[in-house]
Amino acid sequence: MNEALFKDGVPLLDDKLRLFASQDGMEAFIKGEDLILNFSKLENLDKILEENGIVSGILDSPEMTEEKIVIAKGREPVHGEDGRIEMVCSPETQELLEEKGITDPRETNSIINVRKGEVVARRLPPSPGVDGEDVFGRKVEAASGNWIPFKLGDGVEISPDGNELLAVHSGKLSVDEEGKISVLDQYTIDGSVDWSTGNVTFWGRLLTIRGSVNPGFSVRVEHDLEIEGDVEDEAYIKADGNLKVHGIIRSNLTKIEVGGDLRCNAIEYATVQVRGDMEVEDYLLDAKCDVGGHVGVTDGKGTIAGGKITLGRSLVAKILGSTAYVQTEIAAGYDPEILKLHETATKEIEELTEKQKQVGDLLLKMALAAKKGGLDKKKGAIRKKLKLAWQSIDVMLKQKRQFIEKLEAQLGQMECSYVSALEAAYPNVTISIAGASFVVKEEMHGVKFHFHSGSIAISRLKQE
Repeated sequence: MNEALFKDGVPLLDDKLRLFASQDGMEAFIKGEDLILNFSKLENLDKILEENGIVSGILDSPEMTEEKIVIAKGREPVHGEDGRIEMVCSPETQELLEEKGITDPRETNSIINVRKGEVVARRLPPSPGVDGEDVFGRKVEAASGNWIPFKLGDGVEISPDGNELLAVHSGKLSVDEEGKISVLDQYTIDGSVDWSTGNVTFWGRLLTIRGSVNPGFSVRVEHDLEIEGDVEDEAYIKADGNLKVHGIIRSNLTKIEVGGDLRCNAIEYATVQVRGDMEVEDYLLDAKCDVGGHVGVTDGKGTIAGGKITLGRSLVAKILGSTAYVQTEIAAGYDPEILKLHETATKEIEELTEKQKQVGDLLLKMALAAKKGGLDKKKGAIRKKLKLAWQSIDVMLKQKRQFIEKLEAQLGQMECSYVSALEAAYPNVTISIAGASFVVKEEMHGVKFHFHSGSIAISRLKQE
């Protein structure tokens, strides 16, 4: 390589032209007097370039300017791109996203949920880049891209290999303006559930709604839910944990399902299913309620008027019915789930008992046959299998009977249920406990209804 190329240049055509190379070796060019005219007279350019080590990037058509004629250009390196963070959706979340816009327009998926242990983000590696080459054929190294670090928020952790971000718990996937990734197991919707949010699904520990659930919208949570406003007409609420509603649950087209306890201000006309206890602060009006535990309506008006309430344990209210004698039904000591389990287990015991009898009969026949002439090897093996089957059925029967005993203890506890009217019970109120019923015919004050010897007994409450 001729070092003069980088300083004064190599003289050509009796020094009328000079050949130069840029300091970085990425360009070879010619300068001189009457540049274009003299360049046209230049012969054996390829040989001149080769003699001076210029072997790469030679242009088929030189680039001419008033100052110079570029005759060779190196190939610039292509530097690698930086890595990036890719968000990851579970199949369950992806299914929701694929349905977006296809089903109900209220399904906007405003909350993207993830499961505990799920990969929520992944680091994609940077590209290595492509090396270049200068006009002398020397490699010009490309720089690789950089790895992008995770920006950690709450509820996430980095995988052992450092390239995946995992959810510490189930909840809402959140990415803030700075790119910080979080999984929130507690989340608050500042307003109401309406067209701005769409229907809401939340897998975290607690969802709080500052406003109401507007008509026609639904909220589904896998744990606890708190609604600071009302639940309006045709809304649907499903909380696998506890539900607290500061306002009113209203309308006969509204449906509520609660896996834990329910506490609310009032219920009007709605259909409510509660696996645990239900506490209503003010009143129940013409509602249909199915409650697994206790019911209390003792604050505010404390009134249950109209509708039907079925519950597994006891009920206490200030007032049952109304002065208008509206029909009101209350059935305590009734848990359809336990009754169904009892019915199913009883049927299974009957089937297992019959099956065990059939196996026993076959074993008896084989025992008689063995006494008469013995059993061959094949029948002996069958007899052994039948004995094992009989023993297996016997184990299952014992387990089912123990389960029945637990259920019957719960059913017996239901017979201890009672219904109390702390202030008044009005005519046309029907009280049922453990299958026995009583219809209030006249206004009663401070009474307790309970099950006794197959019928409803009434006792007076002590007045303070």
